Amino acid sequence: LFSLKKENYTSAIDILLDDIEKNDSLLSPQSLWILGRIIEISSDTEYKADEIKKIIMNKISSAIQAISYSAIQAAVDTVEKIPEMRSIISALLKENNTEAIKTLAHKIYTSEQLTSHTDFPSWMPRICESAINNPELSALIFHIFSYLAKDESKHSLLTNCLFIIIKNNSVSQNHQAVEDFIYDIVKYPYLLNKLFTLTLIDENPETTIFSRLICTYLFVHRSTHLLECSPDVTNNFSKKDFIFLVRRILGFISNEAQLMSLILSLLKVKNAEKRTYDLVKAVIVNEMAMDYPGYVVDEIKCYRNALKSKRSNIKKLYDEILSVIENHITSFSTLPRIKELEPSSMFAHAFQKEKHKVMAKKQDLNKEDSLAFKIATHIPLKAGVGSFHYNDYNNSGYSEPSYLHEYSSSYSLPRRYIMDNVGYDIRLAQFRCVKKDTV
Repeated sequence: LFSLKKENYTSAIDILLDDIEKNDSLLSPQSLWILGRIIEISSDTEYKADEIKKIIMNKISSAIQAISYSAIQAAVDTVEKIPEMRSIISALLKENNTEAIKTLAHKIYTSEQLTSHTDFPSWMPRICESAINNPELSALIFHIFSYLAKDESKHSLLTNCLFIIIKNNSVSQNHQAVEDFIYDIVKYPYLLNKLFTLTLIDENPETTIFSRLICTYLFVHRSTHLLECSPDVTNNFSKKDFIFLVRRILGFISNEAQLMSLILSLLKVKNAEKRTYDLVKAVIVNEMAMDYPGYVVDEIKCYRNALKSKRSNIKKLYDEILSVIENHITSFSTLPRIKELEPSSMFAHAFQKEKHKVMAKKQDLNKEDSLAFKIATHIPLKAGVGSFHYNDYNNSGYSEPSYLHEYSSSYSLPRRYIMDNVGYDIRLAQFRCVKKDTV
């Protein structure tokens, strides 16, 4: 039929319409699918246009599921060539027709040009709302998000749809799709920073899952992207909004490099000298320098030395921060260590033990959903200098040993976590649970 269409379009259409009318459970669905594809790739679709519209519309409500699904596919395939299909698809989406939603999402995923369709802004929110407990659909949605990231005019739609997906819990259920999306948007720093900021300051703490995943991705992959608060979001902030943002940053971000870039980015807002200078100084001195004193001093010196103007107000701010921190460090070295003021080691160990149990249980739950652990058998080894595997395919038997080599990596821990892990966790919980109206 595809070959016939090239030579004689009208004959191919006649044969397809005739086969569809037979209502055969095998022939009609195939003919509907072919009809949709032929119309999609044809330049002239005037022949029997009214009859084609009518037959597709009628077959959508067919009692035979295969015919109904194929008619939906045909409607989606022809939406760019037959304007009347727009109203049919919109009606199916309003009815929450799962087949129509899945088919349309897959079509957008395979045909990026559909993101420029007139109805696309109304389609996407409907598709996102239907992604609850549907990892396959949410994976398609995140691929579509990658298309939207390329077009700045669609960033607003992308942001709205992302919040719908987060509230549907689709982000926590499909980390791989989210990671693939983050891989794409790292190429667009402006968008990445904006999505990070918006999800971090949402009133619902659960929404911060996306901003946390961004931080984890950048840290694990050692990305050179400088994570910052988006000026588009923060320029109109009140003092209360800035305090709320800072508390969210301190509650959910632990990497010292990300903390530094985020806090210092508040100096880039409009009229920063009056609005954020004092706040930035207080946060760096009283929070960050308490946990990472050496790192903070080194970084502030680098920022200060990189300034072109040696008499700027921001240089004065950096000098004040360095002076306070260095005075603190000097005073600490002269103070005696009072053992009685430290938390009980028995209490600290018990707390850490319970925390490890919770983390281990969470890890076991994640393993249950892992494809690798469903296929492979996990065999813990007590000790050894190498590894091997057994394969009974073609009597392969045991493999040659693969000897282990030394490997090490390190990362910084906050000083207050080492000194008082219980108090540190309580402090984080307070920052994470803060509400805007209680700031």
